Amino acid sequence: MAFVFVVTTAAVSLAVYIIMSKTLPYFRTLQKKLDVISRITRENISGARVVRAFSRGEREEKRFLNAVEDYTETALNSAKISALLSPLTYIIVNLAIVVLIWLSGSRVESGSLSQGELIALVNYMLQMLTALLVVANLFVIFTKASASASRINEVFETQTSIEYGENDENNNWSFEKSMKTVNNTPAIEFENVFFKYTKSSDEHEKYALSDISFRLMPAMTMGIIGATGCGKSTLISLIPRFYDADSGKISIMGCDVRDFDLKTLRRVIGVVPQKASLVSGTIEENLRWGNPAASDDVIWKAVETAQAYDIIKSKPDGLKAPVVQGARNLSGGQKQRLTIARALVSEPEILILDDSASALDFATDAALRKSLKSFNPDMTQIIVSQRISSVRHADMILVLDNGRISGAGTHDQLLHSCEIYKEIYNSQTEEKEAKSGGDAV
Repeated sequence: MAFVFVVTTAAVSLAVYIIMSKTLPYFRTLQKKLDVISRITRENISGARVVRAFSRGEREEKRFLNAVEDYTETALNSAKISALLSPLTYIIVNLAIVVLIWLSGSRVESGSLSQGELIALVNYMLQMLTALLVVANLFVIFTKASASASRINEVFETQTSIEYGENDENNNWSFEKSMKTVNNTPAIEFENVFFKYTKSSDEHEKYALSDISFRLMPAMTMGIIGATGCGKSTLISLIPRFYDADSGKISIMGCDVRDFDLKTLRRVIGVVPQKASLVSGTIEENLRWGNPAASDDVIWKAVETAQAYDIIKSKPDGLKAPVVQGARNLSGGQKQRLTIARALVSEPEILILDDSASALDFATDAALRKSLKSFNPDMTQIIVSQRISSVRHADMILVLDNGRISGAGTHDQLLHSCEIYKEIYNSQTEEKEAKSGGDAV
């Protein structure tokens, strides 16, 4: 009789194993297809105006329905297999009960086994059935959880490409001190820097930056200009260590950026990203991101320097004016000026403006560049822009072309020595003259 119980348990375990092995690939596929549905939904919600503007509503609806139907088909296939578990368990256990009764019949008749003992064995089998059903259903849940857990573990197991220095704590003091005391040392120096985004072993893969070398002295302003996709944003991302260079050396005040703690490094670097981003809350809460303890005088000085004074004064609540999710209640130019003010509130030693004045008119852009000089005369600036007017007065201008420096110098020097810079200058000068002529007409 015990042998019947052993065989039944083994048979149920085998059934659970087979069903789990069949359903696990389906559940993994389901998670990926659910990602597709989520991505399409997010794109349509965030880009609702674009969809309406191009009358692509029907196409996007069809695209969404196709993704849902694909997900539904996979879900039904996995559900059909999972649904076999309960009836299969019932069949195995009930067959085991039939075998028990058949084997026990002759023994009950001969008197070697009582009827009560037979009923007890059947009840034990039914109790085992209940337990096996619970365990079987748990295995189905665990199978689904396993597929989800593997997706989460992919994120947890992702290793950062940033390597931390061995003496971070010892260098914090000397780093901040060096920003103010060391003379005749470049504020920023690149030495033969190479960088590519994918860290594959393919030697033929194209570098985003190749052999970048320059020196920028303290309190100087450097402009970076070039065609779209030439590596301007990539270059400045290496300074606060959003990425680490594949080879070469990047130094700040003579010290390798890899030797410093990230908080210390980024405390002295103010970055205004290309895409202006504000969080929901108030204007004051956004401005205090870089320095929560900033005084009101510092905040208002930063606001005036960033040409954002009129934005705040036009709000009934002033600095307490709300910023909705995605800052949809602010225009592109307003968001850019407030993000510049946010960077200035932290009073950085190095300010990086990554094409952060693209939504500003020429008069506001000129007033911003003039006021930045008076905000902190000792502040080193890097200005990335597509406009010649934004960088022409810089102490040094880098011209990038396909990830390489094709020219470096002042505005007048580059007009005579760099064809790419000259082409950009001529195209923008002709465009400006054309607009002026059109306005005059």
